[in-house]
Amino acid sequence: MSGWRAAGGHGALRPALAVATSLEMFHSFCLIHDDIMDDSETRLGAPTLHRCLAHHHRAGRSTTAAPRLGISAAVLVGDCALAWSDELLHTASLTPRQLQAVLPLNDVMRSEVMYGQYLGHPAPRVRGTLANAVPRGGCRGRPYTGSSAQHGPPAPSQVERRRRKSG
Repeated sequence: MSGWRAAGGHGALRPALAVATSLEMFHSFCLIHDDIMDDSETRLGAPTLHRCLAHHHRAGRSTTAAPRLGISAAVLVGDCALAWSDELLHTASLTPRQLQAVLPLNDVMRSEVMYGQYLGHPAPRVRGTLANAVPRGGCRGRPYTGSSAQHGPPAPSQVERRRRKSG
């Protein structure tokens, strides 16, 4: 919210607060899933969510079942954070023009985070770019369009093209 105000934010506070909360929920999703992927023990000095959940559910479970349950439950909590992020953004009382401007940027942000997570994970051992890691034809039947994982952050013209295509 400080950034919004510093950039001259004006008008109703509720939409800006809802969008900021949406970003925070997306960030929570990213951190929860990142901790699982990296098998992190702690975040900021405290046990990670999947470790807390494993500890909470350890009674009466095997030494492999409790961690598995902790991971599974944390994935679901992270997924909920992602869903809530979308819900907050879509119910933020933005004007149609504002929503049309922010949704393509949100889509790019989400894709870039996912590509970055994949490329940053040690398991894939992908050489070069994400294009080398994605089967021909792209993910989910959609062709890979290029991202910061390959070319750096999208230029404003790329974002504008994506916005026009989605609108």
